[in-house]
Amino acid sequence: MHMTDRGLLALVRHEGIVPGPYLDVKDVWTFGIGHTAAAGPPDPARMPRGMPADLDAGIREAFRLFRADLAAYD
Repeated sequence: MHMTDRGLLALVRHEGIVPGPYLDVKDVWTFGIGHTAAAGPPDPARMPRGMPADLDAGIREAFRLFRADLAAYD
């Protein structure tokens, strides 16, 4: 089964998107759309802190990484 764009956006709406590393409510370093080190590289704990200077590029990277994370389940 392949994740549709509509399904992807539904997950994004549920997860939220943060184009910089942050500590989630369970004190786990997270990036983008729910990406943690448990999903594989990159490790958000090792990423530069703060929002990227190019916000559009940061959002594109968050979506790219989200699609890569989902590929394991797709």
